[in-house]
Amino acid sequence: MKRKILIAVLLLLSITLITQGAAAAEPAEKPETTGLELWRAMELAEQNNPGLKSSNIEREKSEIDIKIAEGMQSPKIDIWGSTTLSDYPYTVVPIREEGVFPPLDRHITRFGIELNIPIYTGGKLQAEKMSAQKISAAAFEGHEQHRQDLLYNVVSVYSRSLYFRDLKEVSARRILALEEEERVLKLLLQEGRIPKLDLLRLQTHLSQARHDHIVLDQAEKDSLSLLGTLTGIPDPVKSIVEIPDGSDLAVLDEIEQTDILANNHAVKKSALISEAYFARSQAVKGETKPQVSFFGRGTGSFGSDTELYDDWQAGLQVTIKVWDGYISKNRIEKSLLDIEKARFDQDQTQNQILNEAREAAGAVRESRSKILTAGKQQEEAKEAFRIEKLRYETGENTITDLLSAESELWAAAASKSKAYYEKIASEANVLRILGKLSPQRMRFTEKKNFDDEKISAKDEVVR
Repeated sequence: MKRKILIAVLLLLSITLITQGAAAAEPAEKPETTGLELWRAMELAEQNNPGLKSSNIEREKSEIDIKIAEGMQSPKIDIWGSTTLSDYPYTVVPIREEGVFPPLDRHITRFGIELNIPIYTGGKLQAEKMSAQKISAAAFEGHEQHRQDLLYNVVSVYSRSLYFRDLKEVSARRILALEEEERVLKLLLQEGRIPKLDLLRLQTHLSQARHDHIVLDQAEKDSLSLLGTLTGIPDPVKSIVEIPDGSDLAVLDEIEQTDILANNHAVKKSALISEAYFARSQAVKGETKPQVSFFGRGTGSFGSDTELYDDWQAGLQVTIKVWDGYISKNRIEKSLLDIEKARFDQDQTQNQILNEAREAAGAVRESRSKILTAGKQQEEAKEAFRIEKLRYETGENTITDLLSAESELWAAAASKSKAYYEKIASEANVLRILGKLSPQRMRFTEKKNFDDEKISAKDEVVR
């Protein structure tokens, strides 16, 4: 009778500690902590991430290319000068009057100013400007897509860090319960009331639980280190803030194609690149057409006597390509292939994004269902553990059955916590695909202000 009372007390203490640990993994009962909030981590990533800064530099470089293309259409003014010392004397200037030979000198200095204004270039310069504008716009969309991917990675790593932290807290309580159970079993073994195998099996279970705790601790450290890398912080993040349950995160069940193709930055980038290649092809064709420009030139020269002789010229210059070894023809063919390739790439990007959208919408629905299922599994695991406890008290099962039920309870708690954070990440992924993920939308602790942006109910994930 005493043995049954001790075992009952032991198991009651164990179930209390374990269920408290399991409950700690439930989002509704998460303790408040202080540290880096999710929206702030996203802001830091926008400000400090080296990869995003590099992408922004590429965008700025593309804007300069537009200015270069515009400058090609402007008049060109050059000032030049030269001075030469020769072994034999040369004429300082060409013959200017009939019958009057110009002076000779060994040291001659010449200078001048030249003006060139393009009049007709076959549309080459206009096409090059258009191509630069499209490439610049594509670089902007690429930068925005890089930003969306970065913000999503921050949300994903942040959620994963919280998941490991929750499991570690539950694991610590689990270990305490098993250690207390080990202490009681040692007393029972000393009194000869239980077989030694029961204690050995519990100690093996406890050893595995301690190992799992070490694995979870390292996984949390790795996630915080990666979060620091994403936010541009040299050291790992020390502490992060819990995402509260019921954080006004809505679920998108369906994403329409028109919304994706109109808002996704990768799709818009591919379309702009296709247009840029078409403009570049027009520029190549323009090179084969006659080139007409106006030129003006003023010159001056003087010899050792410093007497200045000036002159000027003005006129039209026409250049017509006759034969260049099929260079222009091959360049045109290459540009047409570039256009065709860009169109295939555009189709591939659209298909890929549409597939990602379908998967993201499915993940949102799946995560919502997984939370409900995990809750039911946790209830079942608690009841199964209670039954196994009663059966062990009456000697109808072994400690192996009891420890197996305890493991199921632990796994159910982990599954529910994982499902909760997967829901946050999957909804953030939907926003990423729509090009609408931002720190403001993931700011749960304060009232959100979207700068009066009109958001349709279908596109809104975080309200």
